[in-house]
Amino acid sequence: MITVVPVRDPARAREELAEYRGDRSRLVEMRRELEAQYPGQWVAIYRGQLFHGPDLDALFADLLRAGGDPASAPRLRLSTDDPVMIL
Repeated sequence: MITVVPVRDPARAREELAEYRGDRSRLVEMRRELEAQYPGQWVAIYRGQLFHGPDLDALFADLLRAGGDPASAPRLRLSTDDPVMIL
């Protein structure tokens, strides 16, 4: 079952979505540089600030300490391995 909840402040919701998209774009643009700096770690960008940690627990803890919302931060694991593909 899905519950639909109306957005209380549509203008703020649009701002937050724009921030998320901007952070996600920066994360994608910086990926190669970040892979060299933080191999094997998790990274996130929240409101323009970079966070990193060896695992999701550490990454989320850093985000929370900085007043960030882990659910609103685009994140990815910087793999040092080639991806495995099953075709």
